Amino acid sequence: MAFLKIKSTKHARTTYPPGQVIQTISVGPLNDTFTLTGDTEVTNPKIDCTGITIGNKCLISVSGQLSTNAAADASNHANIYLQGSGANMGIGEDTSGVKIYPEFGRETDDWAFYNSGFTVLSGALGVTNPTYQFYVDKTGSSTWVLYFTNWYITVQEIQQ
Repeated sequence: MAFLKIKSTKHARTTYPPGQVIQTISVGPLNDTFTLTGDTEVTNPKIDCTGITIGNKCLISVSGQLSTNAAADASNHANIYLQGSGANMGIGEDTSGVKIYPEFGRETDDWAFYNSGFTVLSGALGVTNPTYQFYVDKTGSSTWVLYFTNWYITVQEIQQ
């Protein structure tokens, strides 16, 4: 499957009005499988951005599918967050990020699927190279597997 990474560039001498999209960075489709033994930072899907102006915000759009069999135990579940990976990214780290799915896997002792699509506006950035990825806050004693399938992430820098 093809990997897509698109980046539009901005011209250094251009003045943009507030609310203008300055640049767009996209990646996808991204797929990965994680064996969960505890809380974990998900390394893929993620997006690394460069050339963002400090003080601007990012509009982050994410879509894809989560699935798990939660080790066939309904007491196993996870809160899943979109996080800024480091300080000053406009979105908190770990469980301070944006909760995109509460208690994923709790609904069943069989397979659970979640087709996700959401958009979030970050706070003002304090860095020029933000990274956004997922954080999984696992509950339950069993080890289980979480699947990320066909994830696309688009970040648009918004002039402030």
